[in-house]
Amino acid sequence: MPVPGQRASARACTLVLAAALAATTPALHAQESTRIVAATIFPDSASVERALDVPGGTRHVTIACVPASVDVSTLQVDGDAGVRVGDVQATPLPESRGAECAPAGAEARRDELAQRRDTLESQRDANELALSWLRQWSAKAEMPEPVADDAAPRRPAPSAAAGPRPGATATELRRAALDLLSEQARIKRDLDALGRDEARLAEAGPPQRGKEGWRTLRFDVWTPAAASLRVHYDVANAWWRPTYRAALDTATGTLRVDRQAEVVQASGEDWTGVRLRLATGRVHRAARAPEPQPWWIGLLEMPRPAEVDARRAYAAAPAPAPALVAAPAGLAKADAAPPPWASSQTVSEFETSFDLAQPVSLASDGQAHTLQLATQALPATLLRRTAPRLDRAVYLVATAARPAGAWPAGPLQAFRDGRLVSRGDWQPAQGDGFEIALGQDERMRVDVEAPATFTSAKGLFDSREEKASSAVYAIVNGHGAPVTVQVLDAAPQPTDEAIQVRHTYDPAPETTAWQSRAGVAEWTLLVPPQGTRKVSVGHVVDYPKGRVVTNLP
Repeated sequence: MPVPGQRASARACTLVLAAALAATTPALHAQESTRIVAATIFPDSASVERALDVPGGTRHVTIACVPASVDVSTLQVDGDAGVRVGDVQATPLPESRGAECAPAGAEARRDELAQRRDTLESQRDANELALSWLRQWSAKAEMPEPVADDAAPRRPAPSAAAGPRPGATATELRRAALDLLSEQARIKRDLDALGRDEARLAEAGPPQRGKEGWRTLRFDVWTPAAASLRVHYDVANAWWRPTYRAALDTATGTLRVDRQAEVVQASGEDWTGVRLRLATGRVHRAARAPEPQPWWIGLLEMPRPAEVDARRAYAAAPAPAPALVAAPAGLAKADAAPPPWASSQTVSEFETSFDLAQPVSLASDGQAHTLQLATQALPATLLRRTAPRLDRAVYLVATAARPAGAWPAGPLQAFRDGRLVSRGDWQPAQGDGFEIALGQDERMRVDVEAPATFTSAKGLFDSREEKASSAVYAIVNGHGAPVTVQVLDAAPQPTDEAIQVRHTYDPAPETTAWQSRAGVAEWTLLVPPQGTRKVSVGHVVDYPKGRVVTNLP
């Protein structure tokens, strides 16, 4: 009967090079084992590298326990000069052999704990049987005349397994019962401790994901001499996404931006002690630019109003929006001394990548963990911004120049002087630089004075109408020092040449196309301490009488 370590070794899911040298056949099989040594994770997939050494004359390599997530069509083998790769075949592994691909370490530990439980429960049941016999025997046996313990000859205490001898004294019966009950108490303590070990084992081994649809992969190679091979292939269900932390120190005007990565691994293969690289490029993004086709236009006869109403009545309901699926979330540190985490950043012409300095272990469990990739300290400017027509609060915004490299969109946590002030999605690649929202300035507000709007007729025979509106924005500074505030306000913009709009501003804005947005006026005002600055805006919309102008208050 094999020992637990031998059975665990038989179940190990590794890349095995099968068969032995055949004395009469030139076709040879490699016999050395191999493992995953490196992985590059993209935002939508991952590329895995295995390494193995093969003896000269190797003709076939067999990879056992290959999960369904492995894209066999992407298999590439390279290595020493003279290595050639031939036919590649993938054969499904029968379900009855799925246990061969179970993790070896956890399975061996599980077997050991199960054997300990069986032994303890057998001892407990044997003691219960002995106690039951002792109770029955002591009740039926004829007890001799009591004899003083000091006068009785001293006899060795009966063992729990042998039980009391016939004619035993009351003291000997008590001693036998005490030994059995003490043994039962010890066994109960051992069983409780064993239960805690089993619970810890279950917690340490998270549920495995992606480990189904096992296959055996076999490919032909030509190695005239001993060679080192590297096997590359792509896997699904492994990905990463960027996350960010931005912290502004208002005293020094420094913005610290931490680049982080949330990594998920559910490819079906456990990665142990691998070199890990995170790259911003996407494998499954469209690779070919769209090609325009001839643009034909023509006149379409407009349907009568009754036909339009009928079509609307029978129009199909819009398709429901696709449901958002929460991303699975597993990263564990390698056994080597991990902290502090460090990575080197490489900025190429097409993508940015991060190489972790220390090997890591990634179980195929779908659990997400966050890694620190890089930290950059940038000189920043703190400004206050308000759009009174939409919100009367004044908000703090930190701006900084964007460093080189790719900055994909991702979740952001923003801190101001050590306090978390906002969470949300961040688009760092948009605009001319970084812009970090830092919440409201509680010591500032905007009071809005909006006189009633009015409509009047004008033009020859009152053929046109005018609608006028105005507002006064009063920015109140509750600080003990002067502050600069950026005020934004949008003006109506006509989309029909029959509509004319006139605008009046006091004071005049710096621009009426803030960030290239048509009609959005911008003021930069210095508000004195405990003081107020005002901005007046007015708009007059001139349009044909009897027509309805959309989107007017």
